[in-house]
Amino acid sequence: MKCPFCGNECIEGIVRSKLINSPMPFMTETFWFPKEEDGKWFKDHRKNMPSKTEGWFCENCRKVIGIYDVYPLKKNES
Repeated sequence: MKCPFCGNECIEGIVRSKLINSPMPFMTETFWFPKEEDGKWFKDHRKNMPSKTEGWFCENCRKVIGIYDVYPLKKNES
């Protein structure tokens, strides 16, 4: 994969999130929300994602790019 920031080739790998000192990574939440909702206790537009996904590392930019499938939070969310 080409880096979307500098165009160099990235190294394929895995992106994984987990709680520090937690033996149960399946209990970890990874989520995205709009910048405007940062600092709010309840986030209306939050998107849940898996704790493990494919990803790429750019040695030039020192950035990691992850590709996440988003899980619906509500039954009526598509």
